[in-house]
Amino acid sequence: MRLTVFGATGGVGREVVTQALGRGDDVTAYVRNPAKFAITHPNLTVVAGELTDREAVQRAIGGADAVISALGPSLDRKATGMPLVDGTRTIVDALQAEGVQHDIGMATPSLRDPATPAASWAGSSPPWAARSSRAPTASCSRCPSTSPTAR
Repeated sequence: MRLTVFGATGGVGREVVTQALGRGDDVTAYVRNPAKFAITHPNLTVVAGELTDREAVQRAIGGADAVISALGPSLDRKATGMPLVDGTRTIVDALQAEGVQHDIGMATPSLRDPATPAASWAGSSPPWAARSSRAPTASCSRCPSTSPTAR
């Protein structure tokens, strides 16, 4: 299966990419900053770009059997606008333009615990980030290679 994964540098996105590659899927990881993405594999293509770049998003989706979005909100409290809403709209438009009929969108309420000062986890992942790597394996009943009966 050919998958395109958005949000691949996050905890859930990395796990999705790792599991897909482990199954033998061909994966395109669309990332804003490739320096944050340390996974290498012969079946992996890393595409750098912003969600605002409609052409790049559409190229990354082109030829995919399914698209998985593991995008998460910015933890920068100074961030403005609605980049996830706009980015998701760009992805959906590209799905329609490319005729991709299988997409999975994951969301998480990524909130800082005000009782945990940022300095206590400076230089490492925040305490809640570790939970992302224990996410269950996702399956799609309409996608033959991820269906539990296809394994």
